Amino acid sequence: MLRFHDKGLFNKWMSAIILSKYEYEKLNEAFTAVILSSKGSRLSDIRVLLGNKKRFPQYEWCNIRLPEVSTKWIKVYMVVLPSDKGHIGRIEIYPSDKKVSKKYLIAYISDLAAIFNVYPEQSNMIDVNSIMRAAGEIHISKNYEHLFPHSMDNELHHHQLLNPRKLIAKNHGISRSGSNHSLSSLTKDTPGTPVNRSRSGSTNSTSSFFNQPSSPPSSNGLARNGSLNGSPVNPNHNQKGHKRINSSFFKRHADDFVLTNSMYIMPISHPGVTAVETMIRNYIPIIDAFKLYGRPKRLISDKTNMHSMLFGLPSLPHYQYLSSKDAERAFAENFSMDLNWFEWPEIMSKEINDLQMNCSKTYGGHGDIGKLYENLDLDFNEISSPVLNFTSFEDDVPSLNDPIDFGGAIGNSPPRVTSPLSLVDDNPTYGATRNLMV
Repeated sequence: MLRFHDKGLFNKWMSAIILSKYEYEKLNEAFTAVILSSKGSRLSDIRVLLGNKKRFPQYEWCNIRLPEVSTKWIKVYMVVLPSDKGHIGRIEIYPSDKKVSKKYLIAYISDLAAIFNVYPEQSNMIDVNSIMRAAGEIHISKNYEHLFPHSMDNELHHHQLLNPRKLIAKNHGISRSGSNHSLSSLTKDTPGTPVNRSRSGSTNSTSSFFNQPSSPPSSNGLARNGSLNGSPVNPNHNQKGHKRINSSFFKRHADDFVLTNSMYIMPISHPGVTAVETMIRNYIPIIDAFKLYGRPKRLISDKTNMHSMLFGLPSLPHYQYLSSKDAERAFAENFSMDLNWFEWPEIMSKEINDLQMNCSKTYGGHGDIGKLYENLDLDFNEISSPVLNFTSFEDDVPSLNDPIDFGGAIGNSPPRVTSPLSLVDDNPTYGATRNLMV
């Protein structure tokens, strides 16, 4: 709970949180684009995988985690249903490949705003990291509440058995020392995890999550509850040709599901297949199903296109997507209690797009990384970053019509730095008080 006695301070804090979340998601999307170009281009059947005429379901064993519900990772059987010319697809999750029936449905994803490969805490984990984070309309069956323990003793037990490091080591054969402390943040809510709190106000209770009112879909397929307010998680899916696949089952059983908006998905690798390759082979069918980032036609590599994975990516010496002042102004102009978390990224993207269109010279981001380093007390001997080989960010995302030929090292990338924000309250305390759950 955060309380603000000053509207200006409220705007600064909220815009900083939203900008931080936005940068986290966009940087992970850009990282995923580089993974697709540097790793995906080496797959022998990449042309077939990127083909836009395939129309068949994708089946995969996965470990999933719902950050709002529990820290437990659950092994499930995931089915990715493809899109067609007039509808987006759907992801359905079942207990096993022997129980692929609606009566055994654990969860389903009806719409996605974003999905990306999560950058690991250690760069040496990139090749063995298959964890993806999906943000969208995720419906969880109340009949499977028992899969998500809310007892602290059970939680600790499951955490010890199925934490991310042990799962990765088990699935991908990593030594214990090599995986130590990697992805440890995924045992808690990450900064980029949008959270819809239950009405009881509990942040840790599984029972309170499943006891919240159900969110039945409206006639046009959009959620009605207060967290989404009838707006699509992906505004692009309002267009003709991006409708939902309506199913009488989901309409009849709407009261049996509760809505969340974030899920971690870790596909389980097959023998002889690397983790990152397994991720790519599942990632492409998913973005095809939900028509994200230009797929299923071709991935968009234009940094001025708001639907691109590389949209707004800063160019050195700039290191911020958007200045804190511009973010604060955009927040103040658009703030409304009716807005949901999925609308704020769209607002931030429009702000960046306006700067790209209106600047006299090409907008490449904000801030000077050289000046930033001068003001930081850093030991550069202790900083290391992965070396990724590619020729250009402008055309480094493979698609069916792109030549897949990458090479040439660019040297060590600069260390990752959090965007600085100046939160100074120059005004006296005002009578108005703002309360916010974050």
